[in-house]
Amino acid sequence: GMSNIGLTQLVNCEGGVAIVKAPETKFLGMGVMESVKKDSSGRSYVIIDTAIVYLELKSKMTGSVELGADKDLEGVTISTPVIGADKDGTSFKMTGSPKVVKIDSTNPFVMQGGLDLSNNTALEKFAAEVTAVGKDANGVSVSIQNSSSFQSAEGLSNVTFLPGSVVMKNNPIMEMLIGFEHMTEVGKDLSGNSLEIAHNAML
Repeated sequence: GMSNIGLTQLVNCEGGVAIVKAPETKFLGMGVMESVKKDSSGRSYVIIDTAIVYLELKSKMTGSVELGADKDLEGVTISTPVIGADKDGTSFKMTGSPKVVKIDSTNPFVMQGGLDLSNNTALEKFAAEVTAVGKDANGVSVSIQNSSSFQSAEGLSNVTFLPGSVVMKNNPIMEMLIGFEHMTEVGKDLSGNSLEIAHNAML
């Protein structure tokens, strides 16, 4: 089986990096990569249905990050100053990754688009230190849904302004909106909502 892709000397990609349905790939192995541009949908990294266990995103990127159905993924660390946005306006999307407990960062960074986390059953914390967030095409800045362990978006605690809305749905043990304490202004989405908080049993 292939434990990594083998591109150990790759420094620059003029397009995006897509690793999809690669059940033997356990780590990226692109340790010296400095910059990644984006695909035609505006995504720099698409990592879906792999066996990758730990992911550190440290390349400069002009597009977004999309992670999905990575059944073995346990940790994600963001080590880049900026994450761009895809054509849907999303910067960071993670869905259906059942082992990730925390999303972290080594440095503060900017998300040019929205944050979308859904169906991640072990995810407790979004602790990656974001200084600014954009919004997606529907006008949503932060969406966290269907995450049965989710408790805290503490990585957003330096963000005072969101151009779009906040959507929190079906996060049954989340007791309060940790990470939003310094928020002074929130925009609205295409539905006209600034805050949509629903079906969070402890709130």
